[in-house]
Amino acid sequence: IDSIHLKSQYGRYKIAVISPADAMNRNAANSLLKTLEEPPEHSLFILLSHRPNLLPITIRSRCQHMRFNPAYDDETLRWVNENLQSGENAEDLLKMAGGAPLAIEEMLESNVIEYQRNILDDLFALKGMQEDPIKVAEKWKTYETSRVLLWLTQLFADMVRIKALAQPVRISDSVTIGRLQELIKQLELGELTGFYHLLLENYSMSTGTISYNAQGLLEDVIIFWQGLNSEVNQ
Repeated sequence: IDSIHLKSQYGRYKIAVISPADAMNRNAANSLLKTLEEPPEHSLFILLSHRPNLLPITIRSRCQHMRFNPAYDDETLRWVNENLQSGENAEDLLKMAGGAPLAIEEMLESNVIEYQRNILDDLFALKGMQEDPIKVAEKWKTYETSRVLLWLTQLFADMVRIKALAQPVRISDSVTIGRLQELIKQLELGELTGFYHLLLENYSMSTGTISYNAQGLLEDVIIFWQGLNSEVNQ
């Protein structure tokens, strides 16, 4: 706020970028509000957020909204194939990256695909009571808690769609879809949606401004998952 009120060095526009804007707590947002209402001359504020619903309505109402949608078109797929040689299906990679082609390179470098496959294997092991929930939570924590919860949220959104025979399913790989069908075969749709809502809540807490016990959030999810399958077995 102090910087934007200074005179521009070259007499042109001053641009302030706040990213991620949803990381602002209420006090920070309120401090910014008056400057948004009465910005200095020749100034521009850019607030970036992939969760704009977390911004106070007072902030959102004073901004022009520009939405950047995921890109799954042929041109994007062609770019992925030409620029990112991975041996993986370009369409699957793009869906895993949420339609953000530049995020795929980071996914490949940080072993995200391997981690996601490990998590799916762990879900099967937990379902059969073949793994210690605490040890699995410790392993998942090394992948970064908020990322794991996001991956699980995406995975179980697909499982809910598969169970409900709804479209579209994010995953196009027939082998993975077959594994998901096996995983949820004995579960009811209501149980799956209940677990999905728990994942959403824990993901929201893991990315919020309040500090939470990261491993506790993962243990909560794992124990709930084992509880669902334990009831089925009984």
